[in-house]
Amino acid sequence: MARSAFDKIKAGLEDAIAFAQGDSERGKVAWAKEGEPQMTSKWPSFVTKDLPDTDAGDAEMMRRWEAYDRDMQALIAAGGVHQDDDGWWVDDATGELIGPDPEIERPLTADELAQGRPFKEALPELYESIQRSRHRLALDGPKKAKP
Repeated sequence: MARSAFDKIKAGLEDAIAFAQGDSERGKVAWAKEGEPQMTSKWPSFVTKDLPDTDAGDAEMMRRWEAYDRDMQALIAAGGVHQDDDGWWVDDATGELIGPDPEIERPLTADELAQGRPFKEALPELYESIQRSRHRLALDGPKKAKP
């Protein structure tokens, strides 16, 4: 039985809400007609929004990234994918975006975080340019509201 456009939209929204609430498998439910592209669970994913900002959360993030990296490297080694200009891997057969290169998603180490510098120090000319555009001088004779 064919589903109406309203039913498809409703199902899609329900799946999107479930996915946003952490049900990653339901968010990948496919209800497309035969021959249409369908979302599948065959691609690796790296999701960390549920992790706390603690040492345990950091350890779990690294564990998830290592699993993502392993899965992506196996997928890349198997072939049938290519990398686009933005660093995302794409399925050659369907054109479906698989995910970003694992190195793009790699969490920074403590040493890398310690090397970070404030924007003002890292790019002072650009910082000053932005500040000038934010703090333009007021007009000489601005209009005033009538009392």
